[in-house]
Amino acid sequence: MKRALLALGWVASLVPAVADPLHGPNVNPSNFAVLVEWEKFTDQQAGVIGDNLSAETWSVYREALSWKDEEPKGAIAQQLKRWGNAFDGNGVLESSEGEEEYVGGPRGSLSDYVVEMAIPLFPNRMEGTEGDLRGASLVEDRWQMGEEANRHHTEAKQAFRALAKALVEAGLADARLRLGWELTGDWFPWGIEPEGSNAGTAEEFKDCWKFVYLTMEEVNPRFTWVWNCTLGFDHFDPSKAFPEYPDLNFADPADQKDKILAEFMSVDLYDADGECYYRSDEDIEIERESMVSYWNLHPEKQKRAFLALQKKVFEGRGHLAKEGESRTYGLRFFKEFADSKRLPLAVSEWGPWANFVLQRNSEDGTKLKSIGYGGDDNPYFIAGAIDWFRENEVAYACLFEFYNGGEGDTVDHTILPHYWNSSREGRPLMSLYPSESPFYPIKDQIHPRAAKAYLESLSEAGGESD
Repeated sequence: MKRALLALGWVASLVPAVADPLHGPNVNPSNFAVLVEWEKFTDQQAGVIGDNLSAETWSVYREALSWKDEEPKGAIAQQLKRWGNAFDGNGVLESSEGEEEYVGGPRGSLSDYVVEMAIPLFPNRMEGTEGDLRGASLVEDRWQMGEEANRHHTEAKQAFRALAKALVEAGLADARLRLGWELTGDWFPWGIEPEGSNAGTAEEFKDCWKFVYLTMEEVNPRFTWVWNCTLGFDHFDPSKAFPEYPDLNFADPADQKDKILAEFMSVDLYDADGECYYRSDEDIEIERESMVSYWNLHPEKQKRAFLALQKKVFEGRGHLAKEGESRTYGLRFFKEFADSKRLPLAVSEWGPWANFVLQRNSEDGTKLKSIGYGGDDNPYFIAGAIDWFRENEVAYACLFEFYNGGEGDTVDHTILPHYWNSSREGRPLMSLYPSESPFYPIKDQIHPRAAKAYLESLSEAGGESD
């Protein structure tokens, strides 16, 4: 018996441990100071970098080829120029949040990182039937751009071919393309609904995906394609919008199944949900008096809220849910869906959610008032998410390190200290904690407890060390 146990132990030692996800930041919009600070803060080289491209019109796609010019035209060309500058060894990066130069550089060359690039399925504005430019979501025939008879077809084909060529020339031939990202939302013109309307249908989304895929693959077959949804939206089954090519010419001879036009499934995950972070009337009244830090002073409330979020958004199974369970299309649903397609699951965006309103008045000065939607500085979410990523073999996870300073509603996903968390865009340097809190002195960092949990969890998971 002892010999048998020893033999079993020896065999077990040959079984590889569960791989840790690649971790890194999203540098949206090409603010590589985020990458430098992420690597300083974690004392690791990032394994993955994310970025989101933006295009106002079709011409911005075509102008992407001007990225090598001294003055590149359009947002995409300007972003690709920043990619070139970040890895040319000059140690100077351009910040998207100010005009000043930022000294520092990534730890590795571009080839040392996995790069995921979000690609807009449509530009923000398109030509309407009257020849005028209007918001793309109002242009109903945009969904037929892949059809040769459609008036947008030639323009779209030229645009995506130019974009593919520009990405290759910029050293991104092996990039992972997150085409038409967050398709389950309603904030982009490529959002879909089950019954159509201007939002489009799952079939229309798949048709447009195939058109863009084939157009860009003709230029560069080395791209990897990432199909991406936002968690927590259960108004339709998102799997119906997953692109497969129903053509025998594309059949995989190994298993005679339709070719899959995506090589990763991915989701965006934030610590935000109005249901899980419900505040009672009494809580809201206290928050009005003590500003957003009231929520941060009650770890038991945060933990309780995270457990609710975990049950709904992490373990929600959508239409697979049993009676009485959450019907959210959550992480568990997408993991099972990815497994059914034999594809890896990734998390393209994730992070904390501080949703508050900046208020100024002569009596009280400046205050931040919570509107009770996100978890703010919630370490339970950070640790719980990284645990889930590791236990479920998530391929990579991009921290969406984004700071939206200024007046009005703000949504901050920041963990990293310094630089963009300080006073910018007229926002005062202030703490989200009251004076009696040990965290009150921290005024250059929005989420100190979440940041600590992030570092500890990366260390426990054995992140990509330098």
